[in-house]
Amino acid sequence: MSLLYHLGIYLYSALLFVLSAFGHQKAGLWINGRKGWKKRMQDKFKDTSSCVWFHCASLGEYELSVPLMQDIKKKYPNKKILVTFFSPSGYEVRKNDSLAFHTDYLPIDSVANARYFIDTVKPEVALFAKYDYWYHYLNVLHAKKIPTYVFSATFRESQVFFKSYGTWYKKMLEQFTTLFVTNNASQLLLENANIHQVVVTGDNRYDRVFSTAKQDRTFPFIDNFKANDQLLIAGSTWPEDEVVLASMINKGLPSLRYIIAPHEVDAAHIKQLEQLLTVKSIRYSSITEQTSLEDIAVVIIDNIGMLSSLYKYGNIAYVGGAFKQGLHNILEPLSFGLPVVFGPHYKKFPEAFDFIAIGGAFNITNAVGLEWQTKELLDKNKQEQISRLNAREITKHVGASEKILNLISWKN
Repeated sequence: MSLLYHLGIYLYSALLFVLSAFGHQKAGLWINGRKGWKKRMQDKFKDTSSCVWFHCASLGEYELSVPLMQDIKKKYPNKKILVTFFSPSGYEVRKNDSLAFHTDYLPIDSVANARYFIDTVKPEVALFAKYDYWYHYLNVLHAKKIPTYVFSATFRESQVFFKSYGTWYKKMLEQFTTLFVTNNASQLLLENANIHQVVVTGDNRYDRVFSTAKQDRTFPFIDNFKANDQLLIAGSTWPEDEVVLASMINKGLPSLRYIIAPHEVDAAHIKQLEQLLTVKSIRYSSITEQTSLEDIAVVIIDNIGMLSSLYKYGNIAYVGGAFKQGLHNILEPLSFGLPVVFGPHYKKFPEAFDFIAIGGAFNITNAVGLEWQTKELLDKNKQEQISRLNAREITKHVGASEKILNLISWKN
């Protein structure tokens, strides 16, 4: 199994190298971003005795880590935080955030890289956000007796760790000092697999969205755009979602306007979305103080980083991904009290079940279902009732970061 693991990493890296050579933007960022990592680490950490290392697969994992980072900085202001990313989608957006002493790509997982990296940055604790486990990094951390944790982790019976052929992968979980999981079902599943260093602390995403909802980031163009109409905000959409949305939008529901923030904001995808729409649309980057939005039905957000703050302006939210491989973050709009609609593939996301159960979220299977559900949710009294339900449910889950901070240990 070890041979297959190394072969898989080699083939993945080789594929990205080839794609990069042919101009694939993300592959290029992935390859080029890792060049010169040893010198960067040497230069940054040569006068540093230790750091608190957070590893995040991508942007979503970083966002859920922010409250824990903030709590650490508040309690231990002299500790230096190192953040690593696997994906360009996270690194390119958050590489300059002030919370971290240094932000970089995680070097490819090999024995030599793991040893050099850990010897250089000298983590006194390692914190992996949600998932993205790497065999050699975990082995070196364990051998050096560096306290190592995964947090906001959710486990399901279908995962490889719990299969008859998954023993090798399960060994990675055994290397953690503690696994901080989101729910009792995950704890039970791990303990039945003879992994007992497990504590239920909850989902750090609730802390993050609760904090974000309190921020006062404003976008004056929205008031002009919305006027006296209601606003549906569609976030993290994929082409499969956009086909369903466009079917409803092009019919022109009265007194309803739309903001669409696609998951991918490259020019080709934005153009594809524009071509789906028969109503008037405009890209956010094209809006100036002189732009008239009176006849515009759809604003397309063609950047990354605005979405979580846009939801406060909405009446209804649609969250993408559930017509594809998996649902994106529904907790952001829910934290603003919005009713949230999403597609059929949400079974890996416990929060979707929780909010469907209380009547604050709704799943649909096609464009007809979306249109019917949207019309139902345009009722202002229903929106107010749902807002109260969602706010109460969000508040119940806040506090994971504080629990984790009280439970982690530091290398002596």
